[in-house]
Amino acid sequence: ESVTLANRLIEGQVLNAQCAEESYLLKRENCTLKKQIEELNHLNTDTNNNNHNNNNYAQTKTRDSSDFIAESDDNELEILQETVNRLSAENRRLQSTPNSELASLQEELTLVKMRDAEAQVNLNELRQRIADLNREWQLHDSTCKIARETNNISVNHDAYDLIAHELIALKMREAQTDCENKLLSQKLMDIETQKQVLHNQIKRQDDEMQRIRHELDQSRVRENELRSQLNEIRNQITDGVLRQKEDSMMLRIREAENTQALGDLRQRIAELEVQ
Repeated sequence: ESVTLANRLIEGQVLNAQCAEESYLLKRENCTLKKQIEELNHLNTDTNNNNHNNNNYAQTKTRDSSDFIAESDDNELEILQETVNRLSAENRRLQSTPNSELASLQEELTLVKMRDAEAQVNLNELRQRIADLNREWQLHDSTCKIARETNNISVNHDAYDLIAHELIALKMREAQTDCENKLLSQKLMDIETQKQVLHNQIKRQDDEMQRIRHELDQSRVRENELRSQLNEIRNQITDGVLRQKEDSMMLRIREAENTQALGDLRQRIAELEVQ
């Protein structure tokens, strides 16, 4: 069992290394998203500067478009920032999960070592009891042999031998019963330890399931919010495109009217010069 737990510890360390690699990839993606945010901020600044350098007429007509672009950039920045936060939370989760798994394996290994230590103590006690019984049996056997060799067997001595035999038999049965009790106690302790380990595993799994459910609920709420924002952005884009087309059409109409008026004035001037 210790070897099995050691193998599981090694697997946990491998899992920790894999999670560290995933954490590194998430950090790279996080840096990429931050660069995109900086580029969008820079692009937003350039857009505002370009709009500020336009003429008064174009600035008046395109103010709504600039506001729309800025709002779209802000929404995109918010979405990217949310993605960065999500990746950071995932990174922290990946860093904490292997540590909890290793802690669980270390806890199980500690319990196994405690069971082994207690079993070793019980085994030493049984060995000592068996050694004591062997010494008593050898002493009794040698006493009986000496008595038989000297042929000094009496009724009292026979009664003493009978009592001694019964006493040794009782001690042996007591040792056997004690051994069985210790084995049952060891099995009971193993069952209790396994029960505790399984209880801890179930508790960790319940906590993990609750965390996943909470994250799932948050993800669903965030998904609905993002869908609403996406629909709103699409509507704003459609309105902005229509306003830009209308402004462009009005600008062309005014340019055509100004060109026509300029042509009429030139023609009038030419007629006056001829007169």
